[in-house]
Amino acid sequence: MKLGESFRFADPGIDEHLWIVMSEPDPATGGVLVTSVTTWNEGVRDHSCIIEPGEHPSIRVRSCVFYDSTVVAPARELDARRERGELVMHEPLAPDLLRRVLAGAARTAFLTFDQLLMLQEQGLLDG
Repeated sequence: MKLGESFRFADPGIDEHLWIVMSEPDPATGGVLVTSVTTWNEGVRDHSCIIEPGEHPSIRVRSCVFYDSTVVAPARELDARRERGELVMHEPLAPDLLRRVLAGAARTAFLTFDQLLMLQEQGLLDG
């Protein structure tokens, strides 16, 4: 898995949301940061990155990045799951949308220090 790729689980019983790869694989651990996208509503706690319909082919309603769902996942495991058909790949994020997702990551209160550090060490956060 690479920065900017997106996928869904083939089994919607696991999770029906779109997931975004927010980092390159960490050289030491092989992990990548992944986060999900959820339907936007007033009750969503974090509006750091809103995605409008049409900004990504898989987004059909106003949505937001759900940074609270962010985890480090082994890139090799994700690749193996893709090969087994457990993950359905969607279009990669356009560069402008990926920049907005990463800018939202810098603003949100829902990433851990280690997750932010991983993005910063890869040069993915401004500043």
